[in-house]
Amino acid sequence: MKATLTQQRFIPDIQPLSWQRKHRDYRLILLTNFIIGMKVKRTRSQERILTLLKSLQQAVSAQDIYVKMRQRDQAVGLATIYRALEALKLEGVVQVRTLSNGESVYSCIKEDRHHLTCLHCGQSIIIDECPVHNLATELETLHNFKVFYHTLEFFGMCERCQLGSNSIRDN
Repeated sequence: MKATLTQQRFIPDIQPLSWQRKHRDYRLILLTNFIIGMKVKRTRSQERILTLLKSLQQAVSAQDIYVKMRQRDQAVGLATIYRALEALKLEGVVQVRTLSNGESVYSCIKEDRHHLTCLHCGQSIIIDECPVHNLATELETLHNFKVFYHTLEFFGMCERCQLGSNSIRDN
């Protein structure tokens, strides 16, 4: 028995089979277009989100994108934003980074960025050097693999949090 639209709305883990097929087919189309070098046709939502990401100087969450789109009178649903970000990531124009609190932030791929992330306060410090750039180039050649970007992140405690935790212990 096929679930009605109302049943599907209240049971989020049940997706219509057609959506699963479309999603899988879309990934296949993206991959095929990349392999043969065709330009991928983006949806209006994908174009708007990409334009927004290009205008920002920092990585933002999907929720932040949702708010900023509404502020620009370009209302897009949150689910559409997640689908668009996934498609743009698969296309190789958007990168995703997962913060220490589990939140994903998105940005346009400009260059590889590396971070020191404090587990206590969540501050991220950008590292200018890239100790793995040569490795990425070597792996591309060795495995005939196109690397869009790579991430390198070290987790620990920033100086301010270290000083704060030392002063608590001293008392």
